[in-house]
Amino acid sequence: MQKDFIYENYLKMPDDLEFEQAMKVYEELLEENLEEDEIYDKLWDHALHCMIDYGSLRAHWKITPKTDRSNDDRTVMHDSVIHSLDELAAYFYEDFENQAHNFRDIKEKESEILHVMFL
Repeated sequence: MQKDFIYENYLKMPDDLEFEQAMKVYEELLEENLEEDEIYDKLWDHALHCMIDYGSLRAHWKITPKTDRSNDDRTVMHDSVIHSLDELAAYFYEDFENQAHNFRDIKEKESEILHVMFL
């Protein structure tokens, strides 16, 4: 049994993420996507399901008999979490790029209007 995992020890690790920081990131994600976005909702739901399934497996790992454990299944579930988060990040990036492109188009049109106005 792994008895050395203590939250305070985790917080001393180089890439720790405090619970409060994680909640802040989570809340920011929710705030960013308040509008109805069917694609985002599907990606988010899929990521949550992957994380819940993997979290449940990991939570029971040490109490599950070794004969019932499968490192291959654990790896597949872990990779599913990573892949689902990669898909979500790619969607965010694509959306960000589209918004940036739209912003550039608006600025170009504003520039053209100003140019015509002051000719």
